[in-house]
Amino acid sequence: GEISWIKQVVTSMGGLSFDFSGPTRQVIRRTTTRRVRVTWGQHNGVYLAGYSRGKHKYNNLKTAARACFKRGRGCGGITYEPRSKKYTLRRGRKPRRSRTGERSWIKQVTTSMGGLSFTGPANTGRQYTLQVICDDITTIFVDGKRRTAAGTRRWNKMATLKIPASTRAIGVKCRNNGGPYGIMAQVKDSTGKVIFVTDNTWNCSNKPQRGWAAGGFRGRWRPATVTRNQKPYLRNIGAWRGMSRNKKVIWTNTGRDRTAYCRKDLRKSTVRTKVVRTTTIKKMKVKRRPRVRRVTRPPVKPTS
Repeated sequence: GEISWIKQVVTSMGGLSFDFSGPTRQVIRRTTTRRVRVTWGQHNGVYLAGYSRGKHKYNNLKTAARACFKRGRGCGGITYEPRSKKYTLRRGRKPRRSRTGERSWIKQVTTSMGGLSFTGPANTGRQYTLQVICDDITTIFVDGKRRTAAGTRRWNKMATLKIPASTRAIGVKCRNNGGPYGIMAQVKDSTGKVIFVTDNTWNCSNKPQRGWAAGGFRGRWRPATVTRNQKPYLRNIGAWRGMSRNKKVIWTNTGRDRTAYCRKDLRKSTVRTKVVRTTTIKKMKVKRRPRVRRVTRPPVKPTS
């Protein structure tokens, strides 16, 4: 005949809700996602002092950026060494002049939401030189705006124009009137050093999309295909004499396309990482005390 009241307590901590009602404690699992945005400012011709502790040499920029990000304050940036062809983690944050043509990326935490983004050359007051040639008709775009230059109407003429060092993206439209096809381009900094060339890091398509030649374009274009169809472009002759040996002749993934749209991001290469903290508490059963049954016996009659 006893009457009982069961106490129910519901608490919430760090995105986890606990319910202690009933014989089993129920746990609602929630995942808290924390995104960290780090901006990497690129500086040409400089290096950062001091190697970071532990492993500090990596083969590519993305892997080095992830390692530097995870190392926290122990890594102030990345320096590319042309001699070893390695991306090295550095403790220093102040750029120093390099005599060997090193390049550095300085890490700066800007916000707690977003991904990792690499920003291109930080010298926004200087101008770069863009050289483009294609078979046959060339149309050049800089940050989404069409630019005019001499030499865009012939397959054997080089189009040269000045672009700001802060340029985010360049786009090249090439129309082939028949026969061989291909696009070649390179970008030089203010010192005459080649910093970008046409290769398979470009993206090409046979159809334009809105904003395809501007920075921040998110279309899923295929990487450019390196072609050897245009034989004269492979030789160091004519208007393209003296271009970088690293340049490639690119096109879409098929030679049947009469028009190719190719683009290159100069200032942005995105790597997204997530720092996820997850806490899991398994269900815990609460042991119940065994009930004690009360047995009522009939009264015993006294014997006479």
